[in-house]
Amino acid sequence: MADTITKEGLVKLELDAGIYADAKSEGMSMNEFLEQKEVKAGYDPANPIGKDLTAFERQLMANDIPIGKANFAVEDFIKASPMSKVLFPEFINQNIYLGMNSGKLDVKLDDTHSVKTRVSQGSAKSVALDINASDLKAKAKSKEGSQFPRAVIATKENAISTRKVGIEIDFTYDALKRLQVLKAQHIFQVFGWNLSKQITHRALQVIKQGDGNANTAILPTETATSTWKYSDLVSLLLNPTKGAEFTHAVVHPAFLEKILTDETNFKQFQSVNVLEGFLKDGEVAGFFGIDWKTHQEMDADSVIVWNKNLTLELIEDAAGQLVESDKFIREQIQGSVISYDFEFAKLFSNSCAQKNKKA
Repeated sequence: MADTITKEGLVKLELDAGIYADAKSEGMSMNEFLEQKEVKAGYDPANPIGKDLTAFERQLMANDIPIGKANFAVEDFIKASPMSKVLFPEFINQNIYLGMNSGKLDVKLDDTHSVKTRVSQGSAKSVALDINASDLKAKAKSKEGSQFPRAVIATKENAISTRKVGIEIDFTYDALKRLQVLKAQHIFQVFGWNLSKQITHRALQVIKQGDGNANTAILPTETATSTWKYSDLVSLLLNPTKGAEFTHAVVHPAFLEKILTDETNFKQFQSVNVLEGFLKDGEVAGFFGIDWKTHQEMDADSVIVWNKNLTLELIEDAAGQLVESDKFIREQIQGSVISYDFEFAKLFSNSCAQKNKKA
């Protein structure tokens, strides 16, 4: 059976279990891999039907898999088309990714980085920026022999090796098949949310301790007294070093509660705008132009700030596959693992800072 064009102009691809290994070997996500195959099979990207969908979503449509129907079960998904069983692992994969970026106050995967590098060998050497000067103001060269600030972009000495976090599946394929698809989506999004807690914890570790290369760890500062005050936050947030303004701040949930309720030391946080925004949508955004986030693994009396665009690079497995696709296709999922192979590297060490309470 070959690839076919539906009457709506979509391409119904002939797929087999090998597509997951093929995508990984080519360093592509499954969406990228399917899109490439669609174009080769004659799909017109300008087709209004499917134009605003991902390649994976177009394959669901081409195979008549209506995942939005309330009474549509996982078993119905698997039986809908000869291709359904092959597409199912990617359906799970995408819902786990959705879960990784769910929530409002907790640090999400997307909060940690804007640069992502895919690797197929389990390690990579990152390229970092270092500015070797204390004064970055643009200035004219006043006399022969005077020096400008020096910016260095160089490959790091030590390779960054990926690591895995995971969750073991302790239910059978038969139990999964009986679930409604909408319920299964929520379950795997919860799995993704839990994976995200481990991944973002690692991101905060690398921000603080560095990535194993020289000069990548933070040198923390301290509060002026043994009590956190509004002035301590101001001095942290408004004094970024060497030209990198902060976009995010993270604290322990108890610390956020303190600054939102302590009328003595954080009176400015009791402003109508901050509290109304928090009461309305559960987010603390815009104070100092920074997104405020929480993480349970943060020290109770510490604040970390960073620039999402400059601080970290996410290094991940080439295919980004989170589930053991072959086991899902063979219906042998009990004991398999949902895992994420990743690591973070420091891009620009001066784009982050940490302040602790003075002992």
